[in-house]
Parts: sequence; C-alpha cells; structure tokens
Amino acid sequence: MVSDLQREELRAMMADYLANVHGVTDLSRAFRCLSPDHEDRHPSMTFDKKTNRVRCWSCDFSADIFELAGIDNGVTSFPEKAAKAAEAVGMKLDGNGKKSEKPWKPKRKKPAPPFPEPSER
Repeated sequence: MVSDLQREELRAMMADYLANVHGVTDLSRAFRCLSPDHEDRHPSMTFDKKTNRVRCWSCDFSADIFELAGIDNGVTSFPEKAAKAAEAVGMKLDGNGKKSEKPWKPKRKKPAPPFPEPSER
C-alpha cells in the first residue's frame, strides 16, 4: 500500500518523471502532448509546478504522475501506477508507510544557448 506521504513525494517528482520517461527537460517551454489520443505536431502541453500536473491547451488533456504512468505502462490500478511511477524516478516504495529515503536524481543537462557567445578580441 502506498502511504499519503509516499504519494505526495511521487507527485513532487513529476519533473523527474517527464525527464526520465519522455525526455522533457525544459519545463519552462511547451512540449508535445503526451495523450495517446492527440497526434500533436506543435508543442501544446505545459507543466504546472504548483500542481505538478501537465495540461494540453489544444485537446484539454490533463494528468498527474500517476495518470501518466498508467497510460505509459498500460496499467489501471493505483498501486500499479504508483509502482511504475516510483520505478521511473528511482524511488523505492516500502509497504510500511514510512518516509522513503531520497532517491538518486540524474543531473539534467542545461539547454544550449540559442546563439553562440561572442568571442572576445
């Protein structure tokens, strides 16, 4: 069983899930919709760090880490969704409801600057 504390810890790791599973690292910009029902050619999905949810402004799809883990892995029950989400971010779920140890977090690459730096003469 997933405790409330573990549930909140996982929700807070949505940015890591997006980076690890979908390769979305720059959350300050819109990215392609992750809904399987929306064939997105133009970035229309954004991440809200206050709610730790993604939303597509074109098809109105919205999801948290558990909903995305269910869609990505084809599972429907909450314990399976939580287990898949935890696995993706490197978090170990324990059945006793105690706070888990901080998981290892991969370092995110900084995006390249849009223009090369001017060379000094």
